[in-house]
Amino acid sequence: MFRKLTLAAIALGILCGQAQASGWYVIVPPSTNRGVYPYAVLSLWYQVDQYDTARECGVALNSVQESVRAKPHDWIQESFLYGLCVSSDDPRLLGRRWY
Repeated sequence: MFRKLTLAAIALGILCGQAQASGWYVIVPPSTNRGVYPYAVLSLWYQVDQYDTARECGVALNSVQESVRAKPHDWIQESFLYGLCVSSDDPRLLGRRWY
């Protein structure tokens, strides 16, 4: 599963351009071949990219979501439909270590 999430993160970077700054994270819920778990606590979600501003994060996430909606997708891609942009200091992420 880690490998597929890594591939999804690479795809997000290719589609949206690489961002080297911090401040806002694109995160996606955990998923398996049984489906996506959008109601999981945010500490279980995966960070797939980071941006300087909320606007940059939102534009990138919306672009990926539009791409996923436009064609058939698997359960990993579906997780991006539930993706969120969250501030790096969001209290719901306290204690979280991104892998």
